[in-house]
Amino acid sequence: MSAFVLDRFLQHIPEIERRIADNRLDSIVFGVGPTAWLLPWIDPGLLAPLRKWTSHDGCRIIPANDLVLMDPAYRSLHPDTVRYQHIVEARPDRIWCIDSAWDNSKKYPELVWSKHLHAEVLPRVTVQRWRVWNPTIAPHAIDPKLDMPDPKTGVILPDTCAISPAGACTLAWLQGCRRIGLLGVDMLPHHGHPSLQSHCQVDAFLQRIAQRMHEAGGQLVNLSPITSLKAFRSWTPSASSSVPTSGSVTPGPNKSSNTAFVLARPATFPLPGCEAATLATKSAS
Repeated sequence: MSAFVLDRFLQHIPEIERRIADNRLDSIVFGVGPTAWLLPWIDPGLLAPLRKWTSHDGCRIIPANDLVLMDPAYRSLHPDTVRYQHIVEARPDRIWCIDSAWDNSKKYPELVWSKHLHAEVLPRVTVQRWRVWNPTIAPHAIDPKLDMPDPKTGVILPDTCAISPAGACTLAWLQGCRRIGLLGVDMLPHHGHPSLQSHCQVDAFLQRIAQRMHEAGGQLVNLSPITSLKAFRSWTPSASSSVPTSGSVTPGPNKSSNTAFVLARPATFPLPGCEAATLATKSAS
């Protein structure tokens, strides 16, 4: 993101810092929208205790503990792109890859991340299954759960819809995070993000998963003062009853640069209603 564009959003830093502090977060999920690029200017003392989650090349903004990969290595993540280089050079503590983008692509095996990631990070990879909501159905039909087991395996799956940070939020919950802040999922019209076509579905998904987390004693809060997700932004439950977790050790620097390139192209899954996208959750090591 250019310095000229970023300057327009610097005024929001105090509000973001206030929301982080007031909600006593144990983790943060960030996308690559405008407000996420403010993270290097956020008080380090507020961010240090948090378990940091992002997807794809979000690690170019600040290092992350957990990196979620849901799009395969093609189109905007093709090996010839700068975005791809940020992913393969990152060294997060953990990588979570949807299994359809890991090793089961028989038709296009060159697209799967198992062929691209450095051997150094392979022991840190978990191949993860998500239950994927169709991003074209009516928003009122989207009803994600936190504890819905897969009927075939009995394993509880995280839900997702249209954008990778949505799946990162539910996975963070399953991994023990209970007070989660979401930043950089602004979905502003003039930024041209392809997921804008599913704007209403993403809004409904995040609002309802926030409600589910609150009912379970946790919370998912919007940290962005400028998000266009009206339902998610306006949903204000009473104070969460959960106690902040200890989070994880602050990650060391990764090899990604801080230069901007293009915004992420979201994974879209034209499935009827909600279906699991993969077959099993397994270790990649």
